[in-house]
Parts: sequence; C-alpha cells; structure tokens
Amino acid sequence: MSALRSLSSTALAGLFSLFVLVPLFLVFTTSLKDRLQIAENPLGLPTIYLWENFLLAWENGNFGLYFRNSIMITLPTVACVLVFSLVAAYAFAILTFPRENSFIYLLFSWSYHPVRCPCYPVIL
Repeated sequence: MSALRSLSSTALAGLFSLFVLVPLFLVFTTSLKDRLQIAENPLGLPTIYLWENFLLAWENGNFGLYFRNSIMITLPTVACVLVFSLVAAYAFAILTFPRENSFIYLLFSWSYHPVRCPCYPVIL
C-alpha cells in the first residue's frame, strides 16, 4: 500500500508540475515569435527565435521605470519586515509574559488572512 501511495503522490505532483510549467513554457516560446508565427502556429515552437522581442518590450513598455519603482518599494519594505520580525522573534524567544502562547497563535492566524479580507463585506 505504501508503494501505491508513493506512486500516486508522485503522479499527482507530476501532474501539478505540468499544469504549472506548460503555460509558462507556452508564454516563453510565444514571446520568441513574431506575429506571423503566432498566427500560423500558436502552440508550436518558433522557427526563428526573436530574442530582440525582449528588448522591444523593455523599451516600449517602459519597464526600466517600473523596475526602478518596484525596487524602490521592495527594498525598504523587506528591510522593515526583517527588522520588525527579528525584534519580535527575539522578544518571543527571550521574554516571558502572560498569555504568550495566545498572542503567538493570534499572530499566526493573522498571517493566514489577506489584507483585503475586512474589505470583502464592504465590496460585496
């Protein structure tokens, strides 16, 4: 029974991997085609690989500005999260206070809820 369970879980993981990787592969191969190749054979491999499509998308889509803006937001956010997480982890590891476990469970439960959850009743 253990071998059958192992085989079924491996098959399920492989199927899930296909569901994830096939669309990514199709997006990547489509990005290397010109419009005529996409119209003629949308799911096939490109006959001519057009790597300059990435350069055109970078320049025409203004990705440099968007990338810079993302870095300007991401780096300070990650730094702040790391600092506050390290301080909180140190406090939970060293300090003892009443209802410590309840507070830790409350923090864990908050981490499983998206920020938008309180907004759903307002929107719906």
